Parts: sequence; C-alpha cells; structure tokens
Amino acid sequence: MKIAIKIAILVEGDTEVAFREKFRDFLTSHLGQNMPKLKFIPQHGRIPKEGKAYGRKSFRQ
Repeated sequence: MKIAIKIAILVEGDTEVAFREKFRDFLTSHLGQNMPKLKFIPQHGRIPKEGKAYGRKSFRQ
C-alpha cells in the first residue's frame, strides 16, 4: 500500500518560487519514486505569523 504524502510550502515571492525546481531535484535524487506532492503557496510579501495563515485563528489561547 502506497501512502500519499502532500507538503505545502509557504513562499514569500518570486525568488522563493524559483527555489521550487532545485528543491524538487533534491527530493527526487533522495526519494526517487516516493516523491511527495508539493504545493508552493506564494504569500506575495511577508509570511503570516502563527494562526494568521489562511485566515485561521491561533490555536494557542
């Protein structure tokens, strides 16, 4: 049974998105056929701090 792994990566902008191909090459060379699905999510500026990503409230009270 194959387990599907998905990884979401928050990136600040175009420079970090350019990192995508190098990161995929690195993972492919180390993981081969067991590559996870990668989703790069551009934030166009600063990456939100805890609880602010995707508009969610912080889990800490």
